[in-house]
Amino acid sequence: MDKQFCVYILASKRNGTLYIGVTSQLATRVWQRKSKVVEGFSAKYGVDKLVYLRSARLRRDRNRAGEAA
Repeated sequence: MDKQFCVYILASKRNGTLYIGVTSQLATRVWQRKSKVVEGFSAKYGVDKLVYLRSARLRRDRNRAGEAA
């Protein structure tokens, strides 16, 4: 089974504070950071501008017991 996820970087301003995150729901996560509904680092430092995004797939093998070492 493959799962899509994104590594993203948010910034407070140009050459400002950076926040690096990983999520499988990018739109929701960025909205949460911009609207400050999640207390913590990003809300404290005003980190809400998406400056980098990289998406990838993570393959999860549910049947590893049968694999040769």
